[in-house]
Amino acid sequence: AFVNIEKYEEEIKVEAIDISYGITKTAEYELTKANLLLHCDQCEKSFKSRKQLTGHRKSVHSEKRYQCPKCPKNYKINSQLNKHLKLHDPTNKIQCDICLKEFSNKHCFDLHMKRHNKQYVTKCEQCNTKFIAEYELRKHVAVKHNKLFLCVECGSRYSTKNALDYHMLTHDPDFKKT
Repeated sequence: AFVNIEKYEEEIKVEAIDISYGITKTAEYELTKANLLLHCDQCEKSFKSRKQLTGHRKSVHSEKRYQCPKCPKNYKINSQLNKHLKLHDPTNKIQCDICLKEFSNKHCFDLHMKRHNKQYVTKCEQCNTKFIAEYELRKHVAVKHNKLFLCVECGSRYSTKNALDYHMLTHDPDFKKT
């Protein structure tokens, strides 16, 4: 709750329904309070709380970046950097006893172990390839089967626009593959 709602309303843009003449101040306040939305001043998004608006501004519009001291990655929010830094901590590593591969978190390690144990949870209905996680199946279908980008020159199909754009270069007589 805000101690001084009038001051608070002055600090941010508010969106309230139209209030016709003759409505009492109390009714006007209740209508405004019920329809209060906080607007981002840099885009069209609206939020119900200052905390949501602040989080949005930091994650979407912040120019300040938090640089990882151990790799090139950087983040808009300090808490994201702190989570990332745990990946570099050797005390957090989990090693596979079978192949000696190291993992920075238990989730990745558990998925890896499912591969060793052949614990597949789903398979592709088009080619019967098996997967240990749903997201792997979705990625597989998108790349292997949903080739939505058509080359107008030769009829080849590609799963991403980048792949099609690269292919289109092959139709250019000056293109040399590297």
